[in-house]
Amino acid sequence: MAVRTKVVVAAAYVYLILPFLIFAGGYLKIGYAVPVVLIVGFCMIKAVREEHISDLPALGKKEIGKLLAAGLIILAWVVLSGIGGVFYQNTDHQHRNAVFNAMVNLKWPVAHGMTHGGGALMRALIYYIGFWFPSALVGKLLSLQAGYIFQIIWAWTGLMLTYCLLCTHRKKVEIWPFLILIFFSGLDVIRQELFMHTPLFSTGYLDYSMHDFNYASFITDLNGPYNTTVPCFLTMMLMMNRPKRSNIILVWSTLFLAAVFPFVGIIPYVLYLIFRKEEGKSVADRIRETCSLQNIAGAGLIGIISFLFIVSGTAASDQLKGSHQLAMDTPMLLSAAVESVPILLSQAAGALGEFWNHVIRNRLGYYIIFIFFEVGIYFGLLFKTYRRSAFFWITAGSLLIIPWIQVGGGFDFCVKASVPALLALAVMIIDQLGEWGKHKIANAALVVCLCIGSVTGIHHLGDSIKMELQGEEKPTLPANMIFGGYNFSGDIDNFFFRHLAKEREPEVLSELTVIEAVDPSDMYLVEDYYLGGITFSLELNSLATEQFFIQFDTTVEQDVYFEDVGILMDASVNYQLIVNGYDMGVMDYQRTNCWIPKEYFNEEAQFIMIIPNKEIKIYEGDYIYLRF
Repeated sequence: MAVRTKVVVAAAYVYLILPFLIFAGGYLKIGYAVPVVLIVGFCMIKAVREEHISDLPALGKKEIGKLLAAGLIILAWVVLSGIGGVFYQNTDHQHRNAVFNAMVNLKWPVAHGMTHGGGALMRALIYYIGFWFPSALVGKLLSLQAGYIFQIIWAWTGLMLTYCLLCTHRKKVEIWPFLILIFFSGLDVIRQELFMHTPLFSTGYLDYSMHDFNYASFITDLNGPYNTTVPCFLTMMLMMNRPKRSNIILVWSTLFLAAVFPFVGIIPYVLYLIFRKEEGKSVADRIRETCSLQNIAGAGLIGIISFLFIVSGTAASDQLKGSHQLAMDTPMLLSAAVESVPILLSQAAGALGEFWNHVIRNRLGYYIIFIFFEVGIYFGLLFKTYRRSAFFWITAGSLLIIPWIQVGGGFDFCVKASVPALLALAVMIIDQLGEWGKHKIANAALVVCLCIGSVTGIHHLGDSIKMELQGEEKPTLPANMIFGGYNFSGDIDNFFFRHLAKEREPEVLSELTVIEAVDPSDMYLVEDYYLGGITFSLELNSLATEQFFIQFDTTVEQDVYFEDVGILMDASVNYQLIVNGYDMGVMDYQRTNCWIPKEYFNEEAQFIMIIPNKEIKIYEGDYIYLRF
């Protein structure tokens, strides 16, 4: 007997909306934060109360056993992906770890000082950070390591809810559908061997781009942009379970803070679910249902505030200004088609090799090959079953169009905006395989294709396991690479930080604790210091300070070379440097380096005093930097 409940849907709504509530409470001025949290929280509760009661499969001993087994499989997938840092992490995690460290270690809204043009510049962390807010909050309350462990728990929860919604969609508790979901990919191994001339098993990424066309396997998505993948999976599975119109836009809006490109990729499904025909309901009725409190007030607040935050980043603002505009390559497609068709007709009888050589060098040729091996074969095998399904045509249309849309200089849009449609495609394959007897030949072909496609994910996992066994490590990027980078930060001189965000109040900092050792060749957060194996703490005398000390916690066993010393001030600030009572002279923009012999230090107390020539103010999140 089926179980009628809202538990899974309610948990999914809370999972998707909670990060925004934490963001609003931690980033917005109190006068905005309180009403925003109350209104969005009320809309979340209202949405859950009004949502359909789902018919979950009966939960006998076998079903509970399958749920536990699925939970263990999902946990293994999350850990092997590198989330939480327990297992090997590829290079993508360097940036994401740095973002997460800044969210835990620095006061919200996260901002950091950077030197720029001889002066100082405050940069804010601006990225799709929604996924990390629950884990960052745990990290702030407990420890950075606890935050990383909670990343695993949070990712597992999102994928487990995705699995439960898949079971709800199929009205069965089964494990094999989710295994297909995990290993789903295009036939990359054939495409790479035939057309990219990449030897099999030569790299951890078989799903390479083809002339900027790239659909990643789901294992690759979780090993890399997991912060966008998990919320996208859950949102799309909610959509495939057909939520009420009064909640659709609310659910959709939650993706803006966590996954902007999937937010765009899911638009066709949102429009379809709003306007799909229902017996006895006119277009006006459907629009009236959509204009609910949760869709207008809840989604409106989430969408507008998230939009103002995201577009204040350097990358987003430049794209809006036209430096990296959304571009449809239709003219190129048409010109390539005009160029290719005559060649096809003239060379079909003989010079087939010359034709392929010509076509392969233009964008249309790459596109045809890419689509055929990534999704075309799957669509062909599903056509008979789903040719009258709107979801099928929306999915096919999305995956045919997305490769021609480019945002920025890379292929991020193609990879990330395609995830909702690829998930829908995988679920349609699962549904057809579930009715084996109706489509035996097509299903047998699907199984063969899925097995070939799974090589991409299996090889990626195998590569990660090999790297873990070899002890390969990828260090987290220093803060200046994040706050000075194009993709992850932006100036605080914008509408969001001027009018909505909390103001940065001056705060006395004292007895700062070393959080972790970082590469001494980089600039540091005010909490992080390291010097040739010697950790030290920073003590500030007052807010309007005239001097400050650096105290080493251990002895100095070698000479120290100061390449640079500075505070968030312009080049006019000079510093008197005193080491354990020895006057090292004045350091200014013309002389910023000196040797300190080890004899100047003693074994009991190691003090460096730096005295600026005028009073300075230190704010939490600012940094005092030394270069060695």
